[in-house]
Amino acid sequence: MFTIFTAPVRLTIGVLRRIGVRRLALLGVGAAAGALLTPVAGPELRRRIAIAVAKGRSGAEPTVEERVRRRLADSPRTWHLPQPEVVAVRDADEAAWRIILAGRAPDESARTDLEEAALSVVGVAGVDNRIRVTAGGA
Repeated sequence: MFTIFTAPVRLTIGVLRRIGVRRLALLGVGAAAGALLTPVAGPELRRRIAIAVAKGRSGAEPTVEERVRRRLADSPRTWHLPQPEVVAVRDADEAAWRIILAGRAPDESARTDLEEAALSVVGVAGVDNRIRVTAGGA
């Protein structure tokens, strides 16, 4: 019975001897200080970083139209499709945007994929899909 408990204890003592108690304690203090001093939660910080990257060097926050165009160009389901015209219109409550998509798509599933990708952008409340389905997408 002692062998079950002595192996983990010996391993722990060996690790502490190699690393050092002081270094391990400083690592713990640093991690705790970092967690306490973080101004925002992880998802919020990632969102802020994404916005900063999207701003680029211009310093201006991208418009809703630019974000929708970027989503359509980057989405795995829509990057290869003919890109539609994108127009953003404020809804009556002025808190959300309605996107108008116009253009052509090769089939109905491509038309639906473009609409869903546009709807997935933060701040978009609805999509007016005016994309026409044509045989060649031209």
